[in-house]
Amino acid sequence: MIHLELVEPDERLFSDWQDLWNQGPNSHPFHHPEWVRASVISGINRGSFRVLVAREGRDLVGCWAFTGRVMRVAGTGVSDILSPLSMHEKALDEAIDFVRSIGLKCDLHQQISIPSELVQAKSFQKSLAPTMDETLKTISQSVRQDVHKGFRNSDLRVEWCQSPEDRVNWYADFVELHRKRWRTRKLPGGFVGSRIANFHRTALHQCDALIPGRLWQGDDLVGAVYAMRAGTTIYFYQTGFDPAFSKISPGTMLLAHTAKLGIELGCTSLDLLRGEEPYKLRWKPENSRAHHRVLVNISQPATVFVRATHAIEVKIREKLEAGKKP
Repeated sequence: MIHLELVEPDERLFSDWQDLWNQGPNSHPFHHPEWVRASVISGINRGSFRVLVAREGRDLVGCWAFTGRVMRVAGTGVSDILSPLSMHEKALDEAIDFVRSIGLKCDLHQQISIPSELVQAKSFQKSLAPTMDETLKTISQSVRQDVHKGFRNSDLRVEWCQSPEDRVNWYADFVELHRKRWRTRKLPGGFVGSRIANFHRTALHQCDALIPGRLWQGDDLVGAVYAMRAGTTIYFYQTGFDPAFSKISPGTMLLAHTAKLGIELGCTSLDLLRGEEPYKLRWKPENSRAHHRVLVNISQPATVFVRATHAIEVKIREKLEAGKKP
């Protein structure tokens, strides 16, 4: 029998949570306890920090972290997936029923396990073959040609961060390249403000699921990629690159090297995460999923307001994603 309880987390829970993440068949990087803890420490998510835990006997079989009075999943704003971490569907179903039954007010973003009419985004997943050559045969010809050209360029290489300190130092390079990319569209990009910086530096130092890398052309730093891994899936989270080097297709090469790393690590899937940018479709992803915003025990006036703002957000997102390159 599953026992559910809303608790304040302690170090013992974080240890059990880490074990659950390591064993869980559906774990992803945004479930990782150190990613979630960093979102609270940095102030990205404010308010009381509580975790809904599901146990069978003494074994932790599910957890879902929340912050705030109107509860949001910890990691909201920086995470592409915010569904509960659970060992099996029964724990997930009972967790959702529990939240509803005790009257908790929740505004749940980026849910992939709980459907609603408020669709926030779509994400795509690409199968990885045992070799990079086999994988490249399944993508569009134009992208395949760019990747082959990049791999033949002996001056073009990627270096993956090997230590927590290198991951933290990488962040400044990444932000500068990310801003260069977005300045061409007269926009600031997605990594603005001290809280965002504190969150990512903390997560990069503590969370071993994160795999950042730098792309070099000779002695020139031309790109940076924020990759992640959980189980047999590698995740393509964010990139930055210098538009002055657009002739070598740095965005395409960052994605190609992420896929290549995944294959080397034994991954069988590349998750392109949320967003319907056209460049993702050129990699011919076989699967997709919808991300939903779910309101639980929210008043009717607040629900009306959320629906109105959601419609505006959808239009803004569609405009930003149109024609966007990696």
